[in-house]
Amino acid sequence: VAVTGTGITTDYTATTRSASLPSMGAYESASLSATALTGFGDVCLNTTSSPNSFTITGTALTAVNVSVGALSGFTYSTTSGGTYTSSLDLTQPGGSYSQTIYVKFSPSAAQSYNGNIPVVGGGATSINVAATGSGILCAPTTQALGITFPTIQSTQMTINWTNGNGTSRAVFVPLQLRH
Repeated sequence: VAVTGTGITTDYTATTRSASLPSMGAYESASLSATALTGFGDVCLNTTSSPNSFTITGTALTAVNVSVGALSGFTYSTTSGGTYTSSLDLTQPGGSYSQTIYVKFSPSAAQSYNGNIPVVGGGATSINVAATGSGILCAPTTQALGITFPTIQSTQMTINWTNGNGTSRAVFVPLQLRH
């Protein structure tokens, strides 16, 4: 195209250029996964097992904390010898994340404790980690001590003692009746 009118001719030439956007790759959504938690088997009532563990792995997470939810009979820590609590709230920076969770089992009733430990956060869909164990009655390893009879009457008596470590206790006292 030429423009004239002042004696100056300007020539405009159109140039076509092509551009492409850089490849962004496939969109990666936030996800959580976990290794299996080894079952605890039979554990005596009112005692605490040694820890077992599982590892949480996250990819493409947002910076929202990851939470490990409560399950009756089980407690959690991020270190084997640490303080164990009924749930954990784990700060993580987003992106890739990995954390080992240590679990202890403390049954308070003679029953199965089979369930799922919920793990959620980081913008990912929640997952469950299966946990199994059974609370059982166990024979005492320490017997009752210090049995005393502070009150003895013709039809009743009071017996005091220091408990052993059994879960079900019975005290047997031989009586001699005099005629």
